[in-house]
Amino acid sequence: MYKQQILTVVALDLNNGWWHIDWAVVEQENKDSWRWFIGFLIQDLKIVPTIHMTFISDKQKGLESAMYELIPGCEHRTCVQYLYKNFKLANKGGDLRDKLWKCARASNQEWFNSAMEHLKDVDEKAYEWLQTHAPEQNRWCKAFFPLTVKSDML
Repeated sequence: MYKQQILTVVALDLNNGWWHIDWAVVEQENKDSWRWFIGFLIQDLKIVPTIHMTFISDKQKGLESAMYELIPGCEHRTCVQYLYKNFKLANKGGDLRDKLWKCARASNQEWFNSAMEHLKDVDEKAYEWLQTHAPEQNRWCKAFFPLTVKSDML
């Protein structure tokens, strides 16, 4: 019905409550609209490139490349809830939710590998799907978070 897209930024406050920071309505979601939006976010929050910030998203079109261009020191993670939504669509049946979250919560590579092997024993197709979403690149598992950023949000 509506042809526009809403871009939003929310943050987690000290009480683990959501805090709405910024929003905009754009014609379409792409790198240019994200670059424009993030430019205003940088101005509003007085973000400097050396600050360590973590952004978690559901892989929006153009967002990651616009972020790295404008805030090169930031970290980008894939939201595990978003990952699970797609995981569930590709892997019907079974109780795989807890298996995925166990992989995501693993705080070292040994525990991650163990959780992945357990998933493989339960459902090999689900294991293969998750293998295509490498946590080293998509940063959805605690074991692969850089040490410079102190947030452990998934």
